[in-house]
Amino acid sequence: MSDQHRAEDAILERHEPNWIAQGYKVVRPRSGGDLPAFLEDYVPDALLLGRTPQVVVEVISKGSPHAQKKIAKLKSLLQGHDNWRLDVLFVGEEPEQLPLVTAEAVRHSLRSIRAILPAEPKSALLLCWATLEAIARRLEPAKSMQPQSPAGVVELLAGAGHVTPSEAAQLRKAIQWRNRLIHGDLDLPVTPAQVAEVVEIAENLSSDLSATN
Repeated sequence: MSDQHRAEDAILERHEPNWIAQGYKVVRPRSGGDLPAFLEDYVPDALLLGRTPQVVVEVISKGSPHAQKKIAKLKSLLQGHDNWRLDVLFVGEEPEQLPLVTAEAVRHSLRSIRAILPAEPKSALLLCWATLEAIARRLEPAKSMQPQSPAGVVELLAGAGHVTPSEAAQLRKAIQWRNRLIHGDLDLPVTPAQVAEVVEIAENLSSDLSATN
């Protein structure tokens, strides 16, 4: 995957939770067959479906000589389709800088996860993933002050030796569960025992954090 594609994926990952909170289903089309007919052969970076207006999302490199041409093309295709709108995201804008959470905040989150795990394993998994990213940011602050994709979190932890190869494999499996939940698969058959394996990895990582703020 090129640096450009990684940057595009990262910005989409960063915006997905907000879109989902607004009630949208996020679709990343791979071919014209996944698209509404009026888009013809143009494959945008994402579609936001499930509520009105539906949204075409295009990620564009800031300063690209083709940016205005792409935007004009999409605006033309959307003319007459009042239940759709265009959202443009720019790669190259100043990235959001995330704060370091305290070790106590991590421990509090892990206690909350254990409390809800037996009855709400899906909610526990999503909170656990947020906690894993916070832990990664504490362990490797120079490499993770910007929002990370789920795969980026695992590769950061694995590459720095914070997790074993078997733990990294378990986390990669958990990414699939996390992504299916984020994209609305509410019937995902994930069990408390399965999520507990991920929680245990997070708890082991938290033991490496300093007790100071």
